[in-house]
Amino acid sequence: MRIFHKCICNMTIFNKISGMIILCVILVLAVTSTPAAQKLWLTYDMARAFDLPVSRLSLECHHDNIALNQGELTLCLTPENGQSKRCEASFKLLEYAPSQHQIHYDFHLDEHMAAASNLYIISQVHALPDKQEPWRCPPLSFDVKNSTFFAHNRWDTNKITEDPHNKCIHSTSSIQGRKVLDGISLPEEQAWHEVNLDLTLSTENGSLALQLNEHQSDVLNGPNTYNDRRPPFLKLGIYNPHNAKIEKRQCITFKNIMISR
Repeated sequence: MRIFHKCICNMTIFNKISGMIILCVILVLAVTSTPAAQKLWLTYDMARAFDLPVSRLSLECHHDNIALNQGELTLCLTPENGQSKRCEASFKLLEYAPSQHQIHYDFHLDEHMAAASNLYIISQVHALPDKQEPWRCPPLSFDVKNSTFFAHNRWDTNKITEDPHNKCIHSTSSIQGRKVLDGISLPEEQAWHEVNLDLTLSTENGSLALQLNEHQSDVLNGPNTYNDRRPPFLKLGIYNPHNAKIEKRQCITFKNIMISR
């Protein structure tokens, strides 16, 4: 009888422990299956893949529109679920002068992205506005349209941007700018396009030089960013600045991402 009672007790304890384990597994699966959790795990995977600190990475995209496969990061826009505005990864690794940054990556446009007649920003160095200052157009943006590449640089030496409601270069704005590369064709037969950027961020003695495939910009010295307390950050992905209508899923893929600092 004692043996039987002991067996019953042991089975009861076993059932309780098993139930707790099953409950924990269910809770873990429930938590890790949420979009926020899936994006968090993907951020950790990105940190490992590109040897970057996870605390400096973030994602602005639905988890269904991001994929990381063997070191290749794919980001997409889709007409569904309000995912037609942006799908970007942010790398908060940049500093002001005297820090010098070398940024390298390769990118590939899928067939729908390459054929798109809308303008999309595929990479940008974006600024963090000071208090009571609105978001402005990025200090550095790389745009594509009809398989053609454009690069623009903008800056403002003022503490607070004048005419902030315009948010970009305008006759009444204190923001200034220049073209870095203009109208560079992206050949269809070239699957991957190589970007090399040498960048020193400053409102006074900055430096900027960009290479896209075999096309090299001049070395541009002088101011090249906004006069903000916090330094800008790098974004890679797709941004639809004019809210153009998206008919089909379109994607960009990045690999060999390297950011020296």
